[in-house]
Amino acid sequence: MVHQFEKRCKLWEKGKLPTIEYVEQELEKAWGFNLYLPRDLLIMRFESKFARWYVDDTVRHPTFQPIISNPVASV
Repeated sequence: MVHQFEKRCKLWEKGKLPTIEYVEQELEKAWGFNLYLPRDLLIMRFESKFARWYVDDTVRHPTFQPIISNPVASV
């Protein structure tokens, strides 16, 4: 079995690595956003049960912080 590193080396040796433009195009298709646009706030909402099991008490980037939301006021 050939490892990924060995595959990349063979592509490099043959001069067949993907271009920067191709990689940027594929990233944009896969992620659905442009890395060069200004940064903005991203809010991710998790159900409380999911958050307790998979988010709470885990190591996250310092910018990943909980937002305590107020319940919607009754009309």
